[in-house]
Amino acid sequence: MRIHLLLKFDEGKVVVVDKIRTFKKTKQKLLETLHKDIRLIRDICIMHANNMEEVLSLESAIKEMSPSVRTEIMTFVPVVGVHMGEGTLALSWINNTAMNSITVQNHVLEPVLQY
Repeated sequence: MRIHLLLKFDEGKVVVVDKIRTFKKTKQKLLETLHKDIRLIRDICIMHANNMEEVLSLESAIKEMSPSVRTEIMTFVPVVGVHMGEGTLALSWINNTAMNSITVQNHVLEPVLQY
């Protein structure tokens, strides 16, 4: 069984926001979370571990929501990619009040597995 985790940072700690069974639903939840703040967002960074196809899809969806938001695509440093697993995506954004992050991690109950 594949479980996709939605994670966020809360006061320096990683917190599980949600556990979702399909990647499609996870991506939808990620975009819904982003959409709540989209009017306040200036810049979005999309980070990934060898998952460029999904990154480009996310970037397209973000541009549809708000064409004026600037996006940047980055790969995770190797140590993060190894711990989170291939296929991992993350969004980090800056708005007028704070920096926010949310991560989608591919997870198979025990070890991290490939996307």
